[in-house]
Amino acid sequence: MVLGLAVLCCALPLILAFKTYPPLREVARIEGDQLTFQHYGSIPFSSITGYNLDDYIKLERQGRWTLLLQGDRKTPGYGAFYTSFAAAMADWRARHPGQVPLQSYFYGSWKARTLGIAILVGCLVMALAILAFGVAREKLYFLPMFAIFACRLIFSRRHP
Repeated sequence: MVLGLAVLCCALPLILAFKTYPPLREVARIEGDQLTFQHYGSIPFSSITGYNLDDYIKLERQGRWTLLLQGDRKTPGYGAFYTSFAAAMADWRARHPGQVPLQSYFYGSWKARTLGIAILVGCLVMALAILAFGVAREKLYFLPMFAIFACRLIFSRRHP
């Protein structure tokens, strides 16, 4: 009964989130100085206060929700859209120097390094605890994966 209740408590927020904000495949196009979406209307570049192009397109807007435009190699046309958005935003920034949205970076920033250090310290504490108490020694093989990821964050550089 407790296990069932725990699963329900973990799954209920996800179920409510998907019911409240159902995931929707959206098609975006760059038309002039704005992003135009198939279902959600358009977002003018002038309304964007900040953006990030590290692993996905992250758009911050004043008084609005942060918008993430994600895709991968399997998503048809995402690579071309990503490249054309970066070029369109650079062109818009060059034409409107007074209204420049700030481009933020995660890799190479203090946030990435702090997160990497925290993960690395956590790995070391976990390894010491496992070795000191002698429990779950077979789980030690997971820690190098997290340590490698942490080192990648600590020594990351900004992507141009």
